[in-house]
Amino acid sequence: ARGERTTGDMSPKERLASLTLEELSAINARLCSLPERERAKIPGVAARRAGTIVAGGLLLEKLLRLTGARSITPCDRALREGLVLDYLEKN
Repeated sequence: ARGERTTGDMSPKERLASLTLEELSAINARLCSLPERERAKIPGVAARRAGTIVAGGLLLEKLLRLTGARSITPCDRALREGLVLDYLEKN
């Protein structure tokens, strides 16, 4: 299953593969069932984010449901890069 592999085991294309709403919901259910210290042990979950990853996952799931989206594809760019590119395009 998707949650059993670490990001180090995946190719860059796999790391950017779409995540369906159903997959996200299953991941959220698993994360919600674990205490923070156990979430921090999951490959790909940074210890400093183990306390907030549930809120972020649930927020993302709610946004997908509200917009009617059935999946989401992550981007390998950071928000900061997007802001810089947007600024450069406008100026």
